[in-house]
Amino acid sequence: MDEPEHINSKKSNLSLKINKKLNDLKDFLDKISKGQTLNKVLIVCTLIVIVGSVFAVYKINEIRTRAFTVYFGDEVVGTT
Repeated sequence: MDEPEHINSKKSNLSLKINKKLNDLKDFLDKISKGQTLNKVLIVCTLIVIVGSVFAVYKINEIRTRAFTVYFGDEVVGTT
């Protein structure tokens, strides 16, 4: 009679999980090899790059305009 925590049962469970993940990966790669899924992946990547670029430009502009020099006539009063 085998114990439920037998080492071979753990190995077989692990190998089943690995095989399932490999099959999922194979299915995903098969879908990507078809044109429609590849187009969707490219569109999503392009949108991520565009959103990231817009956010970066916004942050750079915001950082540059955080402080202003205050003048009273020709004299510098301070920076706000």
